[in-house]
Amino acid sequence: MARRFITDLNCDDTLATGDIHRAVHSLAPLTTTFHSRTLMPNPSHPSSDQIAQATATLTQLKDYLRTNPPVTDVLPLLARLLDEDTGVPILLGDVLRSAARLVSQQAAIPKTDEIRLIIDGLRDAAQEATDWHVLHWDIQRVGGQVFAPAGPPTTS
Repeated sequence: MARRFITDLNCDDTLATGDIHRAVHSLAPLTTTFHSRTLMPNPSHPSSDQIAQATATLTQLKDYLRTNPPVTDVLPLLARLLDEDTGVPILLGDVLRSAARLVSQQAAIPKTDEIRLIIDGLRDAAQEATDWHVLHWDIQRVGGQVFAPAGPPTTS
């Protein structure tokens, strides 16, 4: 299956589950971990534009959520975003772990205290991000709840 990336997202574009899916999977080349749904033996080098597209999609989702849409419209987007195998928490954890490994492997020997702190910080952040994968269960449970109709957007 060919990998496609999000292009030309504007503020007035409709955010779709497919957009979130593509944004999450545009981060996949940054990982070195193999998942049951994403086998990537030879990941390609992502461009900074591809990373910008992924973060732009997350920004678009953030802005969309601030418009107070119906929860039923948001659940499919959050389900993709927080997927237990391929969602942002897992991918971000993998990216941070890989970054820590690279810094550790390529740092001058002996490693300075500052480099060790950076590596430890990346590893700690990776674990914390990966721990967020449990949010997918919360999103599944939200789907079984009843909600009042969406009101006007809040100003916060």
